[in-house]
Amino acid sequence: MTPLVNQFYKEGHSWCELKEGLRIPQKNLEVKFNPCLSPLPLHVWMIVFGYYTITSYDKTKDEVVLKIPNLEIEEELEYALANYDPDHNSTYDKWYNSDIQQLGLYLRNGFFEKAVKILQTFVFKRYFHPAQGGVTPQDVLRLELILRAAKIPNEVGRSLKKDKNLKEEAGDLDLLTTMHTGSLVKNYIMGLKLSNSKGKNKHKNKEEAYYNLKQLATYLKNHPKSLMDTLKNQTLIFFVGLGFETEDKSASLTSWSIVPCEHGKLRYDQVNSNSIEIITRLQKLLDQPEYAKISSRSSDGIP
Repeated sequence: MTPLVNQFYKEGHSWCELKEGLRIPQKNLEVKFNPCLSPLPLHVWMIVFGYYTITSYDKTKDEVVLKIPNLEIEEELEYALANYDPDHNSTYDKWYNSDIQQLGLYLRNGFFEKAVKILQTFVFKRYFHPAQGGVTPQDVLRLELILRAAKIPNEVGRSLKKDKNLKEEAGDLDLLTTMHTGSLVKNYIMGLKLSNSKGKNKHKNKEEAYYNLKQLATYLKNHPKSLMDTLKNQTLIFFVGLGFETEDKSASLTSWSIVPCEHGKLRYDQVNSNSIEIITRLQKLLDQPEYAKISSRSSDGIP
C-alpha cells in the first residue's frame, strides 16, 4: 500500500477524483518501461493491487473507465491516504522485499511451483474488449504487470507464424518471458484460459491448465521451426498452462501445469501440475506417436 500512497501524493491526485474513477486511453494500460527504474503511474499501481477495475470501455474514444470495485476497498484506501506520514516514507526499493521480489526470484531460478503459490494470493481482474473474444492482452494485463514488477520482462499476444507459410498466422502466444538466460535463469511460454465459476462451465475449471499446455504442444508439433525461432532456440524453456476462474469481474488462478522443453523436445516424464489427473492426461498425450518428434523422456539420451 505504501508505494501506491506515495505515488498518489507525488502525482497530486485528490481523493474525490480517485473515488469517482478515472477515464484514461486504453493505450495507457500498456506499460512499456521498466518499473525498477521509474515509479509506475498511479492507475497501474491501482490495477496491480486490485484497487481499480475496468468498468466500461468507450469504443468511439478508445477509453476505459477505472473505478474502485467495492466499499471495503474504498474504505481501505481512504484510511491509508488519511494516515500517510511523509516523515516515515518507505522507499520504492523496500517494496521489493515483499512477495513480488520472491516471485521474481523463484521464476528466474525455475522454482515454478513456489512462484505459483505466490501468484495464487493475487486477485486478478478480467479485462475485456467488446470486439474480441477469448483471452486478449487486456485479459492478462494484470499478470503482465505483476511479472514486470517482479523484474520478469515479458511479452503478451505474440503472433506465431506457420512453418509452411510464414505469411499466415498459426495462432497467438498468450505470454512469454524474455529474460536474458544464463546457467540458472529460466524462461517460460504461457497459455492462459479463463472459465466461469458459475453455470455449465464450472466443471471445466480444473481442465483449463491441461488445454493450455496441449495447445502449446500442438504448436510445437505442427510448427516447430517457427515456434523455436520465436523462442530464440533456447536450450531450455518451460511450457506452462494457467487456468483462471472468473466470477463477476474478478478472477483467481486455480489450475496450472508445466513441462520443460529441452532442445525442442517436451520432457513428458517431468510434467507437473496441481492436479494428478492433468499430469496423467498430459503424459498420455505426449506419449502418443503423433507427438513422438517433439517429446522425450529424460533417459532418452538427448544432450
